Amino acid sequence: MFTRIGPGQREYDCIDGVHYHRCSFAFNPDLVQEMHNMSKAMAHAFFACEDFCGKFDIVHGHDWHVVPALDEIKKARGRKIVFTLHSNQYGRDGNHFHDGKAATIRGIEWYGTYIADRVIVATQTMKGESQWLHRIPEWKMRVVHNAVNFNKFNGWINPAEIKAKYHIGPLDPTVLFVGRMTYQKGPDLL
Repeated sequence: MFTRIGPGQREYDCIDGVHYHRCSFAFNPDLVQEMHNMSKAMAHAFFACEDFCGKFDIVHGHDWHVVPALDEIKKARGRKIVFTLHSNQYGRDGNHFHDGKAATIRGIEWYGTYIADRVIVATQTMKGESQWLHRIPEWKMRVVHNAVNFNKFNGWINPAEIKAKYHIGPLDPTVLFVGRMTYQKGPDLL
């Protein structure tokens, strides 16, 4: 896994069999430029890792931030690219087409879908929206639903004890919403 480095983190760790390559890069007040810098660092680390360890069969990137890295890797090494759209700028902008930085990011998102061999989204709604926004052909799209293995959570818990941790009364109705407060995530349905 190639990711950005955080404060106090090492450049490399192997945790539970996952190899983390943490990339340092030049921060920039311009988010698009900063993500370009991050992508360049990730591509550089990828090339060094691949030269040392051997060829990767598939490269997976998540959201627009890493599209420049995916592009560089595909052009330099011809690797198959899987690109996941977790969200899109259109949705983050309240289903509006804004100019400026938002338009630039939409363009980067489109380019990611263009260079990808497969595009993954988490819902049928996001699939339809992505196909509409970016003209992605049906054959290139896959829906992979977010999920958890509920069997890991089988068993009995005392809800009052859990609620007490958060200063919620034991009989107070409680709704847990995990997600951004956007139309696509459905908080209006709660």
